[in-house]
Order: sequence, then structure tokens, then C-alpha cells
Amino acid sequence: MRFSPKHLLTAPKTVVGLLLLLLCSVILSTVIPQEFSTPASSLALWREAHPFWQPIIQKFALDRLFTSPWFAGLLFLLLISLAVTTYDQVQVSYKKMFDGNIRHRQEGSTLAATAEQFEVFSHEKTIASALKEAGYYKIGRKDTADRFLKHPWGYWGLPLLHLGLFVTIAAALLLVATQKEGVLRLSEKETHTPTNPWLYEDYGLFAKSFILPVAVRLESVVPEFWSEGGLKNISSNLVFIEPSGQTTEMTTSTGSILQYNGLRIYQENEFGTNFHLLLTDRAGNKGIVVLDIASPTTLDKASYGNFDFQEIPYHIKAKYYADAAGKTLSGNNPLLVIRLLAGNEVRGELSLRRGESGPLGPYEAKLVEITRWTGLIFWEKTGMPGIFGGIFIFSLGSLLYYFTIPREMYCQKLGNGYRLSWRCSRFRDHYREEYRALRERLQGTERS
Repeated sequence: MRFSPKHLLTAPKTVVGLLLLLLCSVILSTVIPQEFSTPASSLALWREAHPFWQPIIQKFALDRLFTSPWFAGLLFLLLISLAVTTYDQVQVSYKKMFDGNIRHRQEGSTLAATAEQFEVFSHEKTIASALKEAGYYKIGRKDTADRFLKHPWGYWGLPLLHLGLFVTIAAALLLVATQKEGVLRLSEKETHTPTNPWLYEDYGLFAKSFILPVAVRLESVVPEFWSEGGLKNISSNLVFIEPSGQTTEMTTSTGSILQYNGLRIYQENEFGTNFHLLLTDRAGNKGIVVLDIASPTTLDKASYGNFDFQEIPYHIKAKYYADAAGKTLSGNNPLLVIRLLAGNEVRGELSLRRGESGPLGPYEAKLVEITRWTGLIFWEKTGMPGIFGGIFIFSLGSLLYYFTIPREMYCQKLGNGYRLSWRCSRFRDHYREEYRALRERLQGTERS
């Protein structure tokens, strides 16, 4: 048997194989953390724990799977297959609706053996009236018989199923090819301008670098915790600053999507604290270093950080507790503990709260400011409405296919009476009682 490219593309094994590959890709994305949706700290820890897989992950872009060329290629092949199949299904459904499922033989005036038939001697108007009450409507004439049809839209279930898949895949391919993603880590009162670099950026095959149309300022971060400990929710108050200077204030939180000017903004499930430390040496020289530490999630445990700065020749090890009084995780009174090291030698140690100062090795240290930071994900997407529209079309096709089953009735003149032939396109046994009720009402005689 010869196979054309069309047969190869539309073969069930091809379609199922492509769908399985896409399903495996989605499953793989849940196993391998994706750069655009995983906090940087968690991503770094995962990579450190799985060094063996990193060359493979980087080579095949498995950590940014949905914007990789090979994933777009799978979507494109499936899209072409669905386009051809949808076209074929539309042609088949059109023929079924307007040409009928049952072929006639002109000479013998008989119908295909697949139809159930009975003969009646009622008037033609009586037959038409009984069929109409049962939901059958005359839609034309096929050869020598009048054709009545019930639920003709059921023929369009399969085309709509295929069309819904086609629209969904086409929108997904558009999304993969044109989407832009950027991750920011902002501190309170910090502004990201369109020219500032992203913490992480990714964009589709046919997209250019992601540049925000507006500036964004993080006004405040409000964390919420469960009573037994653990992060419950993070809310970020954002200010969008247009080039004209007009400002718009909006709030996003964990699990919600903030939409502004074509952007979709997601709140990352992590936040921390920036400790602004003013260091004054013995000569009176001053400098500020910022200790950036993730937030603790319980009162009795601290979060840790290690820091090296060009401004000072020492290594800083720091930890902090969420509340110096040990009362609340969401308060504004953290306790910072700093240790200054030269190699393995401890040169100084100091505990500080907001506004406090004290000696730290050769420096006088003062905690001048405490701000919170959090992560935000910005997406610019084209195609999301198409995905939802495709799902709607697919669902509509499913409803039509399973709940509106087309049934045909042919009424053919035969001597002094008529021969009625009934056919159900699928689930025949479930609707045979309808056929029997019509036969009994018209006092028909079954043909063997």
C-alpha cells in the first residue's frame, strides 16, 4: 500500500503519537522546574541537587520547554494534521447532511440493507405529520424518496471536535512563537523602568526582547501566614507609570492574575527582607551594603545569607528572625544577627534591630532601613483567547456528537402505499424504540 504525505499526517498513529509526545512534554515540565515560573532560589537548589542532568537540560531547553523550537515543531505538525483532518470531516458531514447516509438503487426502488423498513398505506400528509411530531423534518428528496432528518446538527459534532483542537493548537503555537516572559525581583519603593534588565527573560521563536511599555514601582509587600506557620499568601501593591507620567495603582497576589495594558502579572510565592547596613570605618569613611535574605516562615527559625562586597575586604554571614519579640511573622521588627569574617577568623558579631547601631569589627554598623522584596512574573501573550475559544468549540462538538444523534427517515412511494426506511447514524440500539413507536402509530408492516 502506498502512503501519501496526507495519509501519513492524518493517520491515527501519527496523531496519537504527536499527542502523546505533547503530553509527555507537559509531564516533563512538572518534573523539571521551569525558569519562568520557579523562584530563583528554588531553581538554584534543584540544579545543585541534579548536576548530572544539567547538560541535557540546557541542550534541549528542558527548563524553558514551552518556548523551545522542538516543542513548537510538535505543535506545528499536529496543527497541519488537524487542519487536513478538519477539512475532510467538514466534507463528510456536508455530504451526510445534504446527500444522505443511505444510497438508493434506481431500478429496484430499494434502500440499503442497513436501514430498518416498514410499509404503510396511510396518506402522505399523515406520514409527514407523524414524522414532524417525532422531530423529523423534510429536507429534500433523495433519488425516488423524500428524505426526513432529525437532529441534523449532530453530523457536525466530529468536525467541531477537530476544529476545536485545531483552533486550540493554532493558538498555542502562536503563544509559543510570540510570547514574552520576564521575571523581576523588586524591593519596596523600587522602580523598574523599561530600559532596566530583567532578572530572567525568555521569549518565543518569533518575538523580540521583552520591553515593558510602562515603568513599574513596588509600593509595598504584604505577606500572610498560617496560624501554625508557613506562608499563606503574598500581596504586592504596584504602581504603573505611563510615559506621560500618569500613574495607576493595582494589587496582585498569590494565585491571582493581574492584567494591565496587555500584560499579565503573576505574584511569585516568595519574599524576603533587604537590610540596609551603614558601615563606618575608623577613618570616618561610610558605605551602605544591602543584605538580601529570604523570609523565615516560622518564628523559631532564622533565614540565612552569605555575602561578599567589593566595598569591604570581609565576608559577611547573616541571619534574621522574623520578629525580635517572637510574636508575629508578619511584623516589622525583625532581628538581624551579623558575623564578620576574614577567612575563617571571626572579626566581629552584632545583633541589630531597626535603627540600632553597634561595633562590628573595624566598623561602626547601623541598620538604617529595612524593606521587603518579592518576585513578579510579567507575561505578554497573544493567543490565550484562541485557546479558550478552541476549548469551547471542542466542548460544543462533544455535546453535539454525543447528545444530538442524527436519525434519517426515507419515504418512498410503493404501489398503493409507502415504504419508510429508518436509519440511526450511531448508538442505534438506544433509539430503536423511537422507530418502533413510529411504525406502530402509522400501522406499518415490518419488512424482513
